Amino acid sequence: MKKKSLTILCVLFLWMLPFTINAIIVNATTNTNDRILIQNVDIEENGRIVEEGDNYIVYEKDIKADEFVNENENVLSLYKWAGYSLRNIKTNGTTTDYNRVVSSDDVSAGSSFTFKVSTSATTSVSGVYSISAAEFNSKVGLNYSATVTVSKSNTTSCPKTLNGKKVKQCTVTFYPKYQKYKFDEYFLGMKTGSGTAKALVGFTQKVTYKF
Repeated sequence: MKKKSLTILCVLFLWMLPFTINAIIVNATTNTNDRILIQNVDIEENGRIVEEGDNYIVYEKDIKADEFVNENENVLSLYKWAGYSLRNIKTNGTTTDYNRVVSSDDVSAGSSFTFKVSTSATTSVSGVYSISAAEFNSKVGLNYSATVTVSKSNTTSCPKTLNGKKVKQCTVTFYPKYQKYKFDEYFLGMKTGSGTAKALVGFTQKVTYKF
């Protein structure tokens, strides 16, 4: 009799197991309120003078990308396991990588030139081990791909004079611009850590006016 009862309990447990797993997965879903679409993130595009000398002026402005393209990649991580989720995803400022030149060209004084700039970068995630770059991108509206490509068409004019000085030439340089994020990691409803991420969103344009 005991053996028969034990068999019945085992059958009931195996029958209920899929429902138990599904319940965990549903509870682990990140709130839709935490979803920040990277395409909608604001970038301060007002220009600024960053350096000035007797024979030059360096002017910068940040540019939001026109296009966001994902490469096809399949990256596995613990985040695909039942119970893991990201919460409280927030933007945390922007940063420019001045060590990486996307494009650099000279423009003659009195003329203008349309630049079509494009670059790719893999989103970096640090502070946690359960989430991959591809899966973080999906949380900010970039599908399931670790590497993002952005592009922008930008027309730049080089004036003949600036601040009363005769311009000889303009040098236009583009650098990649990143949006920084911070977030919390949860497992089965309990906070297990915090992390940061950095995703490509556009460019910083530097124009050097040479007198």
